[in-house]
Order: sequence, then C-alpha cells, then structure tokens
Amino acid sequence: FVTILADNTIWDHFLWAWHIVNTRCIYRNNKLHPLIDNTEDDSLAIVPLIDMLNHSNDSQCCAIWDGKLNLCKVIVTRPIRKGEQIFICYGSHTNGSLWIEYGFYLKDNICNKVEISL
Repeated sequence: FVTILADNTIWDHFLWAWHIVNTRCIYRNNKLHPLIDNTEDDSLAIVPLIDMLNHSNDSQCCAIWDGKLNLCKVIVTRPIRKGEQIFICYGSHTNGSLWIEYGFYLKDNICNKVEISL
C-alpha cells in the first residue's frame, strides 16, 4: 500500500476520492454477509441525489435508510414552499466538525460550542 501510494500524484488522487466519498456519504446498517467481513455497526454508502442535499439544523426533511426495502427515503417533516431548497440535517455538529467532515460551517450554528480542558 505504501509503495503504491508513494507517488504524490497517486496519493493526491486517493485523497480526492476519499473526500468525495466522505463528504457525500450516509451511514447505514449492514446485514451480515457470508463472504464479506461487515461486522462493524455501520458503513458508508453514496446514494445518488441524496448526496446532493445540503445540511441545515432547521431542515424540513430527513433522510432515512429503509432496510426492509433496501433504499433511502427522504421524509418531509414540514411543508416545503415551491422553489425552496430542500435540506436534511447531518446531525448535531459543531462548526469544527462540519468544517473537518464536510468543508463548510454555519454562520449561526445552534450546535456550536467551545470545549475548554480543565
């Protein structure tokens, strides 16, 4: 692995690909599979179109994984006006977390906090 990625060009492509996945993925629970070690509680998945929904702490929709139907659903939680952008909530994240994981921050983030070590 290190030998293959020793070339900066290849490493740069790897980092680009990782960030594409990491900033657009959702988490979902996996069913156990006999040929793949997927014993972790959850894993990443990219769902076309869902990955284009932006985050808001005041979202009017939520994206949920329906394990029985094996698909992702967007559930409306309040009325949406014609032409209004559709948002989902990525979770209760501080601006530091949003910046590191997704590359943006919210001006008036109600979940923002500053941790002070004593």
